[in-house]
Amino acid sequence: MQEIVDEAESRLNPGLLSKHESWERVRLGDIANVQNGAAFSSRHFNQDGEGLPLIRIRDVGKAESGTYYAGGYESCYLVYPGHILIGMDGDFRVAIWKGPRGLLNQRVCRLSVRNPELYSARFLVLVLQGYLDAIRDKTSSVTVKHLSSRTVEDIPLPLPPLSEQCRIVAELDDHLSRASAAVQGLRAARMRGGSLAHRLRDQLLEASWVPRLPLKSLLAERLINGRSVPTRVGGFPVLRLTALHDGGIDLTKQKSGDWDDVQAAPFLVRQGDFLVSRGNGSLRLVGRGGLVGDVLSPVAFPDTLIRVRPDVLKIRPDYLSLAWSSSFVRRQIENMARTTAGIYKINQRMLEGVVLPVPNLIEQDAVLARWTAVASGLTYSGEMLGLLIERGVRLQRSLLIEAFAGRLVPQDPDDEPASELLARIKAQRAASVPQQRGRSRRTAKELSAPPTSVTGDDYQQEALRL
Repeated sequence: MQEIVDEAESRLNPGLLSKHESWERVRLGDIANVQNGAAFSSRHFNQDGEGLPLIRIRDVGKAESGTYYAGGYESCYLVYPGHILIGMDGDFRVAIWKGPRGLLNQRVCRLSVRNPELYSARFLVLVLQGYLDAIRDKTSSVTVKHLSSRTVEDIPLPLPPLSEQCRIVAELDDHLSRASAAVQGLRAARMRGGSLAHRLRDQLLEASWVPRLPLKSLLAERLINGRSVPTRVGGFPVLRLTALHDGGIDLTKQKSGDWDDVQAAPFLVRQGDFLVSRGNGSLRLVGRGGLVGDVLSPVAFPDTLIRVRPDVLKIRPDYLSLAWSSSFVRRQIENMARTTAGIYKINQRMLEGVVLPVPNLIEQDAVLARWTAVASGLTYSGEMLGLLIERGVRLQRSLLIEAFAGRLVPQDPDDEPASELLARIKAQRAASVPQQRGRSRRTAKELSAPPTSVTGDDYQQEALRL
């Protein structure tokens, strides 16, 4: 971590790793305890609210957890509102827990500032994310990036005088709260725009006079599943599942399949085909469809997709794509889907029975024209809101950079020098190490004890201070 900071400081603009020249740096492990979560047994997990909320990586930054734990635990793994948490995989996010009392799961750690008269917990939360982001960017990984508690302890945090820490926190809380409110308002407006688009689309499609026809009656060819083939360098191009997104098919997302032209021929796609996802871990995503555009070179589709080839004398491919994204069709697919081993699935027979609102071709063209006009306006508005959101996020980042560079609030010559504060921190840390080494570990019997109430313990008091 020190190498990352040294590299950043060698640049003209070290960004969120900035430090005023009068400040010192201090190891995070010298000002705070790092508590790793426990590997709680999944046989005690439930979604029925039995026991305590189990705070997992995905819950860091949220105010609740959808998973509960009804088994025994040690009180040291209790989390209270106000505790500082870090997700140790993926994005390495730091956040203050704002939910109810819960339990600290594995791959989540808690930070506890030892002495708030030496280092501000709020300042720690504000400054830490930039360092975690730098670690994440430097961490190589094949799948998910992992963070260790030792790495967290070794982060060289900036150490301003305590009074200056408090001034920075007060100033940032004021500015960031207003900037955050503005960004949240813009994001809410963009979400409302998306909801409006869905309602307008449904209104265009679901007029009472429009005939309802099953997909089976609108096909030029029978539905067909793709084929699963092993990969082979230089083989025949086949689409990846990730090629399906946002109602379209990205033909550039391909892999090479171990088959020849003759074997691939029944599974080729052409312009106007509509590909539907056969399965997904989310009910909301199973049965999504994507329209194939211009096909410049032969490519097949995999077994994870079903090919729908519409009869263009009955339904426009563009209209099929629009109707497929409607709430009317979505409800049918979600009602049809069946789950196996946590995966929601649909098949050809189910799809053939999906009913769509299908007017004549002239009316289909009119609906498409009206939708294009509406969608282009909403797209433009969404892009403008996106730019404003980006500007708000950049403003928040700029405020943090100014604060950590020592330019947001003035230095006070009457403050205790950072060098003296650092010396006090090191002295207190040295005095506490023998006590920590002498602490006994809890017994297996305590680990299996039934859930207990721990109101008034040290963690509760710490949460109140925060």
